[in-house]
Amino acid sequence: MVDKELISLVELACDEDESVRQCVMDRLMERGQEAADSLFRLRPGRGVTLNPVQIRDLRHRLIRELTLEKLRTLNFSVEVSLPYVYTQISTLALPELDRDSFISLTNCMISTYLNELNEKQTAVEQMEIFNHIFFNRHHFMLGDYPPEKAATAFLPAVINLRKGHPVAILLLYFMMAREAGMDVRPVCVRRGMVPVVMEDDRALFFVDLNRGGALVSDSVFFHSLFRDREVGDCVLDFPDVNILPLIYAKSLLLPYSGSISADYLERAIEILSKNQNR
Repeated sequence: MVDKELISLVELACDEDESVRQCVMDRLMERGQEAADSLFRLRPGRGVTLNPVQIRDLRHRLIRELTLEKLRTLNFSVEVSLPYVYTQISTLALPELDRDSFISLTNCMISTYLNELNEKQTAVEQMEIFNHIFFNRHHFMLGDYPPEKAATAFLPAVINLRKGHPVAILLLYFMMAREAGMDVRPVCVRRGMVPVVMEDDRALFFVDLNRGGALVSDSVFFHSLFRDREVGDCVLDFPDVNILPLIYAKSLLLPYSGSISADYLERAIEILSKNQNR
């Protein structure tokens, strides 16, 4: 069946009048994902004069606009689903991303942790099991890659390659640990961030990702971090877990700078930053 409305909208998508183009996008947004799927199947001919590249670009713009709308409607008063939000942000960088496959792969990996962890284990035992799976069974490695290298910053690629920029590995570590049910939270130190294992809102151990997830006691951690200062004078910042999507969006800005993806990532950063300040 010919979708006459869609064909009419497509023909107006390249109109010289910006207001017309915006009206087209508004209507496509109202139709939602169904419109994006229909654009994927649309081919030139039968009233469609746009070429395949123009149709693809229109579909990509629609996917990105729909994604931004999803980010706007997120409820940041509760903990967001990191796999879901990471997927949305990844889509802004690469709109042709197979989101279902990425989520499926992520869930499959998380299930390996759930199969090994149980409530009878102590927090330390759980973290040791988790770290063994993360670094030795899934073989995730962090490297000193240039920040402009997209393949080691873009999380779907990092999961496939099993190696990435330290920020990317940190983001995946938090995602999988949190999804596995462990209370691992971010703590800001100097200009970076490290995971900390919590129990009853108390910091048990800090996690050294540079040493295969080695658990470091608070006394050793503070001593190495603040050698020339009294520990009691040092205050650590424990941000909300929901800051992680914002960090991911910011980490993609450099690899995708100079492209249309950067424009959408900047808009996502603005949305996520506002949510953090609520």
